[in-house]
Amino acid sequence: MALAKFGPNALEDLPESLLKDLKRWGLPLLVEHRQFSQGEWLTCKKKILSEIKLFDLKRRLPYHNSFHTRDVLNRIDLLAQAAQIKAEDHLLLRLAALFHDYIHGRKNSSDNIPKSYEYRSALAADKFLKAKGFSLVQRTIVAALIRSTTFNHPDIVPRTHLEKLLVSADLGGFLQPASIWIQESVNVTLELPPSKRPKNLQAWIKNQQIFLMSTQKKLPSLVRSLGWLKELRHKKVLLKNLSNSKKDDLELRNLRKLIITSLKF
Repeated sequence: MALAKFGPNALEDLPESLLKDLKRWGLPLLVEHRQFSQGEWLTCKKKILSEIKLFDLKRRLPYHNSFHTRDVLNRIDLLAQAAQIKAEDHLLLRLAALFHDYIHGRKNSSDNIPKSYEYRSALAADKFLKAKGFSLVQRTIVAALIRSTTFNHPDIVPRTHLEKLLVSADLGGFLQPASIWIQESVNVTLELPPSKRPKNLQAWIKNQQIFLMSTQKKLPSLVRSLGWLKELRHKKVLLKNLSNSKKDDLELRNLRKLIITSLKF
């Protein structure tokens, strides 16, 4: 595991506890990295997912919940296998995927300084990794990975190979069948404050088209070669058909009804 894996995001806006350790110890060039056996990983995964499920009962978020985390974990395993990355990097990707939305929707009661959900999720992950004996290098990579999933932030862009894989897994809901993808997209909208939601069906469709265009730009060549780009284009066609009132088969009518009913247009 080389320091070259760090992108420009890696040392920007990291959890304060991690920064303190970095300032104290620096990043060693040679260090033993913590590894998990398959049993340790499964135990860790079960524990953190159980905690997220408990948060689900309080947060009641229709999209950023334990189901989304499971989906991202499944997609990151597929991408890691396709990319043939080393086991140690695969573990860090799994840990970042597991924690990437850990704090999403939870109120920040610890201080008066607003912090992004990604920052606070990285903080929670770092606390866990430090307690488990992970190295500073590993902790820094995981924190940077989680921060790279920040959406629509001009200063945070996935640049390293691992960051691009995680962001692809996070945004890869468009791989789902049409009805499931539309429902998930509606659920994302329902998490927005009412004042920031689109006011009608056409405005909602336009937002989804913009999202797909943004996502397409972030897909690395490996992900595109796996058929993800083809599926994304299928969803673009679906949105175009949904916006065209002359296209009116049963599937389109049902999808329009789902969107309009759920968002009360």
